[in-house]
Amino acid sequence: MSARRDAFNQGDIVSSLRRQARSFRPVMMLIYTPLVVVFAIVVVVRIGTGVAMADLTRDALQVAGAPVYTGVLATLGGLLWAATAAICLFGYAVIRGQPRRDGGARFLLAGGLVTTLLMLDDVFMFHEIVFPRYLGISENVVYTLIAAVLVWFVVAFHTAIPRTDFLFLVLAFGAFAFSLGIDRTESINPFPATYLLEDGAKLFGLINWAAYFWLASIRAVGPRSPDSG
Repeated sequence: MSARRDAFNQGDIVSSLRRQARSFRPVMMLIYTPLVVVFAIVVVVRIGTGVAMADLTRDALQVAGAPVYTGVLATLGGLLWAATAAICLFGYAVIRGQPRRDGGARFLLAGGLVTTLLMLDDVFMFHEIVFPRYLGISENVVYTLIAAVLVWFVVAFHTAIPRTDFLFLVLAFGAFAFSLGIDRTESINPFPATYLLEDGAKLFGLINWAAYFWLASIRAVGPRSPDSG
């Protein structure tokens, strides 16, 4: 009897896996295609530049042989960017398609996409290294584009933002501006702890950015949601 039950359970599991494979085929295509693209880019870069494959796939600290504490604030910042983007996009997925929450869905989608853009720029150092060194695009141009995206977000959702706990958004913008100011005046400012001020202010801004969208997501998926107007 026990052998029959085990055989039935195994057969049921296999059938369930087959049904899931058929049902989730579009989802699997959606999540696996970017992974394949990333692998393809790594291979192309390896062939085209001769860079060691390990340098493209291993952890940066291992490649550089740096101590584990190297860039700890930057690592925490990357985690905060990713968590915030995930919160926004998950909230969007929960309420999208609901007419009474359409404004909140657009708000969270925009917040998630803007956060993702900022995360990619920060984690992969687009404005500091990639664009200036490899594409010949000035760092100031990249900063201008990022500022334009943030201004667009504020203007596009100027009716939604006052209905949220925007204190944290104001604090985030203030901290980011302070960090940028320290960065742009690094060669002339008299502060002895320049990097702590710059990176500490950015991390403070990120915490407020994450708190703002966390609270906004809670409001959006609750009884009342922001309306983009």
